[in-house]
This record gives sequence, structure tokens and C-alpha cells, in this order.
Amino acid sequence: MELKEIDFYIGYLERNIYSKRALIIGLLFFPTILILIITLLKLSIAGWYWIAAVIVVDILWFMFWLWTRNKYPKVSDNKVGIVLAIETEKDLERNKVYRDFVIHFSKLINDAGFSDIFEIVDLNEYQSSVTSKLLSENSQSLIQFRKDGVFKDLTKRNKWESHQKKIGGHLYIWGKIRRRMDKESKYIFDIDGLVVHKPLKVGAHKIITKDFIESWFKRIAFSDVFELTGFEISAELVFVISKYIIGLASLISGDPVLALKLHSGLRTEFEVINKKYNPVPPNLLKIRSKLDALIAEENILIANWYLRNNQIQLADKYLTDSFSVKQDNYGAYIFSALRKFQNNDIGGCLDDVMKAKKIAVNNQVWRYDYAFLLMWKGNYERGLNQYKKIAENTYPGEDVTVSEICVFQQGLLKNKKWIPALFILGFIMYKKLDNLPQSLQYFEKFIEESQKISEFVSLIRVTQSYLSDIKREMQLN
Repeated sequence: MELKEIDFYIGYLERNIYSKRALIIGLLFFPTILILIITLLKLSIAGWYWIAAVIVVDILWFMFWLWTRNKYPKVSDNKVGIVLAIETEKDLERNKVYRDFVIHFSKLINDAGFSDIFEIVDLNEYQSSVTSKLLSENSQSLIQFRKDGVFKDLTKRNKWESHQKKIGGHLYIWGKIRRRMDKESKYIFDIDGLVVHKPLKVGAHKIITKDFIESWFKRIAFSDVFELTGFEISAELVFVISKYIIGLASLISGDPVLALKLHSGLRTEFEVINKKYNPVPPNLLKIRSKLDALIAEENILIANWYLRNNQIQLADKYLTDSFSVKQDNYGAYIFSALRKFQNNDIGGCLDDVMKAKKIAVNNQVWRYDYAFLLMWKGNYERGLNQYKKIAENTYPGEDVTVSEICVFQQGLLKNKKWIPALFILGFIMYKKLDNLPQSLQYFEKFIEESQKISEFVSLIRVTQSYLSDIKREMQLN
């Protein structure tokens, strides 16, 4: 066996060590090399030692092959892992994927300044095949889960979760690259994706899934003649969508800072995309149409965090940034109303609440604010009517609103000794939290504090009615 042949086989084994063909070649190749070495050294070895040596070498090769085949790469700590599980029909095409798609995808990440955030994990052909199968099964389980709210096939779900822990990815892109003839030779790039994030409610899963369906390129085709360009375009499109989807998942999972960083970068990239693609793919147009609203919301979430941590200047900065991206912004109006209230601009506060009301969709934070402001201004009857409407309706995420309202009212009670806060807290405990003992305490305290104040007559009358109902339910009469 010549050195060129040895180099050829070693090179093949390095590239395809995970394949069964590589196992067979190794079982023949390494004993042959052992025999050549022993022959060249002119060592005198008994016949059965030859057999034992061959068996030992083959066992070692098999163990190494099995370990390499099943040792999956792991995403580094504190990185967002993008896992590529792409199957190809030929080794030549596999090399094209690595050379063109993966390299260009990595370059896009580095050029965008996200190398400290993203890590690409490219699986070999065998690992891609196993992972793709598990991903496909898990996707079907997720569809059923979003429909029914429970996983019916826990075995498949558990298999996927166990596999996911090996790799630790956050975005999985899987599919196949094939070459097909359609007037001219073409590469067909069929891909799908899955975001792995913190556990979310079914409704949140539906948001991510809907955006995946609208945004993901299920099929990218390009001519063999423009092979390199085709892979570059594919990598660029997938990178744009990956940033959008990971940003969305980050936002819903409670990381608006990463979401803002990803989505803000996309706004700039779309200026280039608009010039580069004519027409711009409809999937990308849908992403662009949603970006401003997402970025505006992310700015407000960050502003809220800074406000809770008494970093007022930064809170106001992110509020300004939110309005600069999208002027008609529900969350920004609500936050702006709070800041104006804190600055004793009650008129401006009420104006922002009314602006929020006009664009509210399945959200009644504005009504909580409106009801409170009416009472703050002494319009107790009108405020009470709004609170009664609040009791009759509910909306997704209202539990968060209620929690924030309770903290806010308790602050007014402690710092400003504002007596109606006792009524509002009692009302929320009774009508929204079904906490009868707490509502009883707040209502009784309100009666005690307000008895000699004539302007609270209407609230006292309603409170007494509520107390009667509460005591009856608690069997205290």
C-alpha cells in the first residue's frame, strides 16, 4: 500500500468517520497498517499473536467509531446555539454545505457582531439524520400540544428532551439538500426550524409557531450554475429569520435585552435587503411589517425594568426610543402615563390613557388606569363604574396587571395615605383574586378610615354591600 493510498483512506475516514462504510473500511485498513508496520520492522510474531493483534486493533477502532458517532457537540454556556442538522445525498454535496452555507452563515454572525451571542453547531450526516427524525416527531407532538394543551405521546417527547439535553441548542434548523433536474440542474434546500426556550403557556407557543409558519423558508431552490451564490443567499435568508425568531422567543421568555439587540439589527439589515432582492420575499416582508411593534415593546419592557430599579433616566431614554420606533404604541402610552403621574402631570397622564384606549386590543390595562385616575381626581361614581366593568371582563396576562396594581396601590397607601387605595385593594382581592380574608380586611379598614369623610359616601355604600356578601360567603354572619 503506497503513501497516497494511505492518505486517501485516512482523509476519507476523517470526513466520514460516522458512517457504516467508514467502520468497515477502518476494520480492514488499520489491521493492514499494523501488518505493514510489523513487516517493515521485521518482527517475528507467532501466528495466534497476529490474530490477537488484529482483533484488538479492530475492537479499539470499533469503540472509537461508536464513541465518535454518538458524541454530539454541546453548545457552550452563555451562548445561543443554532444547531444545523442538514442531510445531503452525496458526500460532495455535504462538503458544499460546510464550505458554502455554514461558512457564510458564520461570517454573517461575525459581521453582525453577534459572535459573542450565537454559536453554530453543525452535526455530521449521521447525527443530522437522527436529530431530524426526532425533531420531526417532536414537531408533530407540539402541534398536538398546541391544539389540546397536553402531550399525548410522552415517549416521543421524552426522547426528544433527552436528545436536546445532549446538544443544548436553542434554534434547530433541519432538512435536506438535494440536486434535481428542472430544465437545468438545481439544488433544492428543504428546511424547517424549532425554537427551544423556557416553558411557555400554550398561547405563547402559538405566537411563535404562527411566526415560524409565516417566516420560515420551507423550500429554497437555486440553479447549479450559481452554486456558491445560491448557498450564500440561503444562508443570508436563514440568518435573518433566525435572528427574528430567536428574538421573538427571547421576548416571550423574558429576555427583552437580547430580543432588542437582535431585532434592532434587523431594521438596519432590511435597508440592504430591500435593495438586494427584487421583489423582497413575502416571508421577509411579513417580518419587516412586525419589527417596529416588537422593538417598541422591547424598549418599554426594558424601561419598566429600569424604573423598578430606580434608574429613572434610563427608563425615560427607553421610553423615548420606543416612541421613536413606533409612535402609536399601546405599551408606551401606558408607561408614559405612569411617568406623567409620577411627575404630577395628571392631565397628560389621562391623555395618554385615552390614547391607549383607542388602540387597545384584548387588553384593559388602560381601564385599570382610567378607573384609578377618575378616583384620584375625586370622580368616585365614574371610577366605580369603571371598576365594575373591570370585574365583568378579563384578558390574557391580567394576572400581571393585577399584581402591579396591588403594588402601586400599596405604595400610595404607605407614602401618601390615600384612603381610596384601601377600597381598590379590597375590590381587586374580592373580584379578581377571590381572596376573601384579604378583601375583608381592606374593606373594613376603608370603612374605618372613611366614616367621617362625606365625599366617600358612595364608596362606603358599595363597600358595605360587598362586606355583607363576603361575610355570608365566609359564613361569618
